[in-house]
Amino acid sequence: MNNSIEYLEKQETPTGVEFSKNEYILHVEGTSWTHRVVRHIRTTSWPGRLTLTNQALYFEASGVMSYETAVKIDLSRADADQVKPTSTGPWGAPLFDKAIAYETSELSEPLVIEFPEMTSSTRRDHWLTLIKEVILLHRFILKFDIQNPIQAWEIHARSILGIFRLHAARELLRISSPSPANFLIFLLYEELPKGDYVLTELANTIKQKTSLRPCGANSILKGLNIYHVDSFSMERSPEENMNNQTDSLMSLGPTINQVREEAKEVSVAKATVEQMKGGGIADSLLVLVVLMSSVKNMLPQLQAVLSLERPMVQLFIPIVILIVIYKEMVGFAIALIALLIVAAILWARVNRMGERCREIVVNTTSDQTMMESIVAAEQSE
Repeated sequence: MNNSIEYLEKQETPTGVEFSKNEYILHVEGTSWTHRVVRHIRTTSWPGRLTLTNQALYFEASGVMSYETAVKIDLSRADADQVKPTSTGPWGAPLFDKAIAYETSELSEPLVIEFPEMTSSTRRDHWLTLIKEVILLHRFILKFDIQNPIQAWEIHARSILGIFRLHAARELLRISSPSPANFLIFLLYEELPKGDYVLTELANTIKQKTSLRPCGANSILKGLNIYHVDSFSMERSPEENMNNQTDSLMSLGPTINQVREEAKEVSVAKATVEQMKGGGIADSLLVLVVLMSSVKNMLPQLQAVLSLERPMVQLFIPIVILIVIYKEMVGFAIALIALLIVAAILWARVNRMGERCREIVVNTTSDQTMMESIVAAEQSE
């Protein structure tokens, strides 16, 4: 993790931008030592450098000798729904699903950033995850009205520390990258069922803080030379800090354990439902069966012919085939069959068969509820 932090500390500030206090770079790409980043504006493409901080997102288009003035997207006032994956391609054709689009009133058109890759869209998903984590971080602060600078910095520190740990894990496990949700707290509890309960308890715990604690995320970042500028507070005794930390863990621990247990139950239920979908009959297969019902109705007639139930028909068909072959009337027979098909089509049109059957109803519902289906699937295993 120290290598990731040292690398980010060496990065230059975006051109024409002056960072606010307590703003730190969290991720950078598009430089000469990293992968390429491209911004799409209508039918044109501009390579450049993309920088993410705990406050904003910056894009600098590449110039002749240096970067142009950065375009700033303030993430502290953004919504997670404003950033989403999108597809790009030459002349605006949506061919490659490796980009993100950010819609904001600050720009006349959406900011579309592409992360070119040969195969997957791992880079795009990684950037999308980090941007959403920063947006959710600021939404958490606004939702619970956290105005104390020490408390707000503690929230920033937890998110920043999670992003640094994610960078270190990705560098260590390049072959199989870990799930970002295991490191980013706000993104994790946004996805978990009843994760808002944990966030509420976390807000109540942080609001009880009036000073920096030796075991907090801010203290860990301070040891890594990342600290809060206005970190003035009243000093407390170690015994008082330890008591407050114990009380916070006692109130936050049961809520986290409850959410974990419910998340496990939901995961088991989802896995059972997916297994039922894979092992049962899909909707498309049911539609195919209904459409092929007319062919299925012909099977009893064919079986009756092969089982000698109609001897006159069985004798007539081979005699006709032999006469056609003997008289060399194969071409005439094919033409006659084609005329019969045309006559059938004309007959169907005259009788308006298409208006009688405008739609085919396929019933894919079941009398069982979702819970009954899950129980039945578990008992059948």
